Parts: sequence; C-alpha cells; structure tokens
Amino acid sequence: MILSFFKNNKTVAAFAIPLLAAVLFIPAYISPSLPEQENPMPLYEALLRIIGKNPVLPAVLAVCLVSVGALLFNRIVIQNEILNTPTYVNALAYVLLSACAPALLQLHPALIANVLLLLASHKVMSSHRMDAALGKAFDAGLFVALASLFYFPSAFFLLFIWIGLVIIRPFIWREWMMALAGFCLPWLFTAVVYFLADDLSPGLTGKFKGIVWQKVLRLDLTVTDHILLAAAGLLFLLSLGKLYSGALVSTVRARNNFSVFLWFLLISLGSLAAAPALQLKYAVPLVIPASLIVSNYLVSVRKKWWAETLVAVFLLAIAARYLIDFS
Repeated sequence: MILSFFKNNKTVAAFAIPLLAAVLFIPAYISPSLPEQENPMPLYEALLRIIGKNPVLPAVLAVCLVSVGALLFNRIVIQNEILNTPTYVNALAYVLLSACAPALLQLHPALIANVLLLLASHKVMSSHRMDAALGKAFDAGLFVALASLFYFPSAFFLLFIWIGLVIIRPFIWREWMMALAGFCLPWLFTAVVYFLADDLSPGLTGKFKGIVWQKVLRLDLTVTDHILLAAAGLLFLLSLGKLYSGALVSTVRARNNFSVFLWFLLISLGSLAAAPALQLKYAVPLVIPASLIVSNYLVSVRKKWWAETLVAVFLLAIAARYLIDFS
C-alpha cells in the first residue's frame, strides 16, 4: 500500500516526500545536536558561522537537504530514462536509506555535497547525444568542486565525471579539460581569498590534516541500529541480486546511465579514504547509487505484496528504533 502510493500518486507523492523526511527525522528535533564541526571545509565553515548555536536550525536544514536530494534524484532518474516507469519510489528509497542510521539524522557536510553531486551527475547524463558538451562538462566539474568545498572527499568525483563522459559519449579530450577547469575554478578562487586574508597556511592547508590513510572504525551503534542496518543491507543485497539476474531496463541509454551510477557507487566507497574516520556519517554519498539499485528492485519485483512488505517492515524497524532508543 505504501509502495503503491508512491508509484501511482505522482502529484501527491511529491508533497509526501518532504513530510516523510520530517517524520523520520523526529529524533533530530527531540535530541538536537550541534552539526558536524570536525575541521570543516571553507564553505561548510561559513555555513556553521551563519547557523551559530541554534539547536533546531541544523535539524531543519538536514530535513530540507534530504527532501531536496530525494526529489532531485527522482527527477534525474525520470528525465534520463533510467527506469521504465516514472515513479516516486526512487525518492522514497532515498529518504528511507538516509534515515536508517542515527549518524545521518543531523546536519552534515556530505548531505550538502550529495545535492551538488546529483547536479553534477545530471549534467553528465544529460550530455547524451549532444554534438558538444563542453558547457555541461564544465558545469559538472564546478558542482563537484563546490561539493568538495563542503565535504572534501567529494573531490574524488572528478574521476566520476571523466568515467561518465566515456560511458555516455565518445572520448573528446576537450570535455575532460573543461571538467577539470570547472573543478579548479572554485578552488583557485578560495585559495585567492585565503591568500588575501593572509591565511593560506595553515588556514586552508590545515583543512587537509584529517586526510590520513590509516582509519579508525568508529560506529557507536545500539542493538536496534544494528538490526535496522542489517535490514537495509539485506534489502540492498536482494536488490543487487535482482539487478544481476537481468531486472534492468533494456534501452542503451538506460543501461549506460545505470552503469554511471554503479561507478558512482565504487567512487563513493573509494572516497572514504579521504574521510576523517570510517563512520556511517561519511558514507552519505552511498545513499545515491544504493537508492537507485533498491528502487529498481522494488519497482521490478513481480510479487507486489513482497515489495510492499519489505517497505512496511523497514518503516516499522525505523519506528521501533525510535521507540526503544527514546523510551
């Protein structure tokens, strides 16, 4: 019933997505916490100064970012014809996966980066069948650079742009250079600002001290968190199984775009090498490709009752975690 609502009621579902996100982020209002402040990148540091010590505003911003990300992701999937059926199940999967870990229920720079990375991926995929895509390549690089100025591991996604262009288009070296130029421009501007403020070192260079190759695994999860994450992992594995069994749309464009998102998944995993620690909150970019794989499974599975049951159980698991953790 829940899944059918987001599959069939397209206009109403668009308004239901932000409402669902607000409900799932209730713990952020009950127990508000200060946003992530560990060695912030320049743009995120500027945002923290604007927020100040307001305990509620970070939670509101987090809900807005997840809602915008979900709706933008859904629009990208539909416009680029990645799945056969236009549906809001993509946005539903994005919101559910964003709320499955307590570390994600707060304002985090990766939430902002996700929105910018989605815009970059859309620029890459919308270059399909264009004679020249220099402007789109530049814009994609620009979005990735802005994302990295909020959350540095996003810089790895410059590689994603290049790979995406190779998958979708014939190799044109000028497009690669335009993507690199778009990426370098915001960083050059930031460096100039810090230089004029006489704070290039350690002001800007000190931002990278958290990038180390020996990571410490810190999860800090409760029993209910483990159960919910296990459910999310099971759903993802089922979705992967369906994907490799052939439950994928047949058009060449859809296959290429799906391949682009699979590379997004691999680069998201690789970007953890530049995260300060191996924690769930630094795995936020994984929500994007995982949502596509899960939504593909939920839409294509033949036994509709089974898909409905999975979504209902997942929502109940989230609710049970809230009730247990706050009782």
